[in-house]
Amino acid sequence: MFWIAIVILILGLFGARILRRHLREAKLLRLREISHKERVIAMERGLPVPNADAKRIDSLLGEGEGADASPDRMSSKSVHWIRLVALALGLTFLFGGVSAVPGLYLQSNPEASGAWPVGLIPIFIGTGLLIFVRLSRGMAEVMNGEEESR
Repeated sequence: MFWIAIVILILGLFGARILRRHLREAKLLRLREISHKERVIAMERGLPVPNADAKRIDSLLGEGEGADASPDRMSSKSVHWIRLVALALGLTFLFGGVSAVPGLYLQSNPEASGAWPVGLIPIFIGTGLLIFVRLSRGMAEVMNGEEESR
């Protein structure tokens, strides 16, 4: 049981890191949308168009130059690749857990059949990854739109 607790702790830390990254990317997306709206309003009113550059967004995020949050460092291909890997891992964990629960429950050994809740861990991990894929759809669409406009 000690090793299970260590594995859960490591997976929890990994999940917290993914959540932190997602929240950071969502914040970046909101800042980019605000910057775009400012530019559109300025163009409609005939005012000088403000610069929407990576340094300004990095300063709003409190990041240094060349940080991961810079829009120039994130391409639509990398967003697509991250989402594809998350989808593959999410489905693998989900179906692995779904098959592990009845497999552990139907064991002839009573001690092994009592360990069936361990199979819920990959189910929750897979569900979390699939939720990430769903939540990151908007970011992927924005990134694809920007790649087409360049």
